Amino acid sequence: MKTDCQQTISLHSPAKINLFLAITHLRKDGYHNLLSLAAPLAFGDELEISLTSDNNDCLICENPHVPTGENNLIFKAIKKYREVAPFAQGVTIKLNKKIPMGAGLGGGSSNAAITLLGLNQLNNNILAKETLHDIAASIGSDCPLFLEKKAVVMRGRGERIQAIEFPKKNIGVLLFKPFFSIETVDAYKLIRNNSENYLIEATAELCFKRFCDSLQQYPHKNINSVLYNNLETVVMRKYPIIEVLLQAIRELFCLPCAMSGSGSTCFLLYKKDEAPLDEIKRHIRNILGEKTFIAETTFL
Repeated sequence: MKTDCQQTISLHSPAKINLFLAITHLRKDGYHNLLSLAAPLAFGDELEISLTSDNNDCLICENPHVPTGENNLIFKAIKKYREVAPFAQGVTIKLNKKIPMGAGLGGGSSNAAITLLGLNQLNNNILAKETLHDIAASIGSDCPLFLEKKAVVMRGRGERIQAIEFPKKNIGVLLFKPFFSIETVDAYKLIRNNSENYLIEATAELCFKRFCDSLQQYPHKNINSVLYNNLETVVMRKYPIIEVLLQAIRELFCLPCAMSGSGSTCFLLYKKDEAPLDEIKRHIRNILGEKTFIAETTFL
């Protein structure tokens, strides 16, 4: 992060992956309860937030696919922040968009949460962390996780978070996204229409404990058998190429891999300097096409 007399700040807006995601049931309010471990990544977007001399807000992004109007969650974050904190001055936000859209990497939610942090910093950190959490939760279920700089366990609809540590030294993450995107609402609609794929809470907690026990021993213990995402099950029925690709990676390279969140991005974990990344990338592109999005990164 860099500052210029607190008039302009630059902030990293990280992507995330879900190492574990169990959707347990549909709530009466229309949301889903879940149990998840989400981890932020070094890969992500960059936000530059500047105070302006007038009361107008402006979002600038060179990516033509990114909406820069009031339907962008960044504007929702600005509005929600002003409802709680005295902050009348206008802001200009420049978004360097690197996270693919419709990818299951939390790009929009991350942008909104980091905007809250940036506004609060420009406003002398007037709001407490707990208040920022409540604002973030009102914007989106997975927004609060991006207020942390470490992995979190998510419960409820995602707003109940608890920081967690796991071994990350010398562990790399390879992201790869098919040519199609999946809207979060569509993925959740798939599991709602196939309710047999819900994992009841008691079972989810048992599976999660087994996952965490194995994760603490990674990379000395293979965690492929405990990586879990029941959205992956229903999404694969509609997009079977995801299953074909992940199964091929497991069989050919014996590396843990899964779909992140609601998809369509998938990830694999590897020990740095030991995985044949060039060969893996060629195999991914052979299945998904030469223009497939692929990014090497690490956990924050």
